[in-house]
Amino acid sequence: MRGEPVESRSYGLDSASAALRRAEEPVQDPSYGLSNPVGAARRRAEEPVQHPWYGLSDLVGAARRRADATRCLVVAAALACSSCTAWQRWPFWSTQEHPGPMVDAIDPLPPGAQADYPEGVEEVLVVRHADPVKVRPAGRTAGYPLTFYEKSVRMHAGSSVSVAPGGRVEVLWNDGSSILISGRGFGLVGSPSRGESLFSFLEVDTAQIQLVTEEQIDLLGGARLSAAGGPIGLERVRFDILRVKNQSKTAARVAFREDVIDLDPGQAVDLPLLGAGGRPTRSATSADLVSGPGFPVLLTGAVEADADLNRVRVQAVGEHEIEALGQKVRLERGEEVDFSGLGPR
Repeated sequence: MRGEPVESRSYGLDSASAALRRAEEPVQDPSYGLSNPVGAARRRAEEPVQHPWYGLSDLVGAARRRADATRCLVVAAALACSSCTAWQRWPFWSTQEHPGPMVDAIDPLPPGAQADYPEGVEEVLVVRHADPVKVRPAGRTAGYPLTFYEKSVRMHAGSSVSVAPGGRVEVLWNDGSSILISGRGFGLVGSPSRGESLFSFLEVDTAQIQLVTEEQIDLLGGARLSAAGGPIGLERVRFDILRVKNQSKTAARVAFREDVIDLDPGQAVDLPLLGAGGRPTRSATSADLVSGPGFPVLLTGAVEADADLNRVRVQAVGEHEIEALGQKVRLERGEEVDFSGLGPR
């Protein structure tokens, strides 16, 4: 009995602890061994597939980046070498070939067309009703367009107004006279104080003229309109025909070459646009040619004339012009002038 092993009393407790540990261990999924290959396959499917040309695209991108950097350097060098105004156009560098640019033969250059249309004292208001409209004030070499935020401008005689197709502009004078141009048109504001017409048309599609006092308008082609009312319509019915229609309640006159055409209210006339022009050779206003003692006196406008064998007396009533003996005379209202020839020796 003395040599037999003694059974430990905690044997049952050890067995219970082992069972408890086995219960606490996680139970593996029966498909644990299969889930690992499936997960690996999923991860491989989610990985991005590299393009066969992946390495070549890197080379192309690097070449493009180097080319862009080279262009930036070239542009920076061109801007640094050129002036402030040269880089605002393309190409930036000078394209002048041999021989070099021409030099001015006369310094300073002559004024050009500015000498033909000097600035006058009369003032007009130009209003843009539809775009595009461009104006050139008197004394300037270039014009500028009227924008939507600056639709009107005041200018003096000698200025020009141009309208492109689709545009509409109105020119207004202080006495209430106005000219409305629609479509293509170009005209010059005249100075009646210098003996010029109130307005001269150099191009017109459609226009309406409204006059308060008797004034003269130079029409397209050189014909001259004289009226004291309105409206008087102008229409370019063909490239070589200009129609003038009197829509006012007063009579109007059109001087075309050697003829003077009277237009009663409601009447119209078609004027041919000749290559030689239609500039009148006679006056288109209320007065005409008066014969003096050995010389003629040409009266234009509102005047009263009295002639005898020794002299010609002319009295100014309104806007007018008197031409005799190589002189042009303009008088104030109520003033008189006498023209007489040389007496017998």
